[in-house]
Order: sequence, then structure tokens, then C-alpha cells
Amino acid sequence: LWWSELQTPKLQECCPERAATLKTCGAYQTRTFRPESSKPAVLASFPGSGNTWTRLLLEHASGYYTGSVYDDVDLMRLLPAEGVDSGAVLVVKAHLNPAKYMPQTTAERIILLVRHPFDAIWSEYNRRIAGGHANAAGERDVTSPRFAMFARCMGCKWMRFAAASFVFARRHQCDVVSTRRRRRDPVFARRPRLSSHRLR
Repeated sequence: LWWSELQTPKLQECCPERAATLKTCGAYQTRTFRPESSKPAVLASFPGSGNTWTRLLLEHASGYYTGSVYDDVDLMRLLPAEGVDSGAVLVVKAHLNPAKYMPQTTAERIILLVRHPFDAIWSEYNRRIAGGHANAAGERDVTSPRFAMFARCMGCKWMRFAAASFVFARRHQCDVVSTRRRRRDPVFARRPRLSSHRLR
């Protein structure tokens, strides 16, 4: 597993606080489903905002699977409960307008991931052009008219998604998580944070 490949002595020398965190994360090697009667949270975001990465953090911090309203076969090796949309998972990934999606689910709360639109749009462009969640587009792709057209279109969509999501957030149980804060604190999903989001 990923934490067993790290050079622990080297890590303790350069950043001991990270070594302790990784040792704790390593205790959650086995992930499992929750009781079906549990209430999941919706992990909502605009495409390219880091939903997949956040799900991985949540799974390894909690020991519970996370699900999705999608069936992305590329993710099933990393996230075995991809496609599960029930209380058996901790959170359910959705890129849909929360107001349209929430009435169709048993979820009672929403965690809204917000990433700077440029970063989100660039990430989504990379995924589409390079063909995967961990690939990168080349310099030629960036300077093409196709990218300019894609960025304009997705910029409008980001604005609509953000506006609808924040209107929804004011009226419902919603936690807003900035991806900048998550990068500074990559284990934002550690147990105290899980408790603050009521995700146990």
C-alpha cells in the first residue's frame, strides 16, 4: 500500500509531523462499508476540484468506503465503492447542482468542495485531453483554440454551479471546504475533522 512505500526514517528527519500522521493513516489499511441504514453526506464539487483525491483522504482516514453517482471504471481500482449511492458509504461524489440531486438521495448534508475556477478548469481539461485522472496535457494542448473555447464554456458553468451551490448552502446543512485549505492540511479528513463534519 502507498504508505508502506515511504521511507519512514527519511520522512522523520525532514518533517516528523508528517511521519506521525502517516503512521496513524497506516492503521486504516482495511476499508469497509457502513450499515446500510447510515446517512451519507454528498461530496459536491465542480469537475476538476479534487473530489477523487478528497475521497481517498476520507477513506484512508475513516476506514469507510466512499461512493459516487457515477460509474467511473478508471476509479474502481482505487475506490472500490465507485457507483455506490447509499448509506453504506461515507460520502457520495456528485458534480450535480445540489438542489437537483439532494431530493433523490437519503443524504441529509452536503460537503461542498470549492477550487479556484482556473485550477479546476485546467485540471478537467487535463483529464479529458490526456485521458485519465492522473495524466497531463502537453504545451501544444494549452495554446490550441480548443482550450480557449473549453475554458470559456467551463468558466460559465463554474459560475452557475458556484451560484446554485452557495444559494443551496445558505438554506441547508452544508460545510464548504476550500481546496487551498486542504492542500495546507492534506489530512483535513483526519478523525477530529470527520467528527466536525459529522461523518462518523
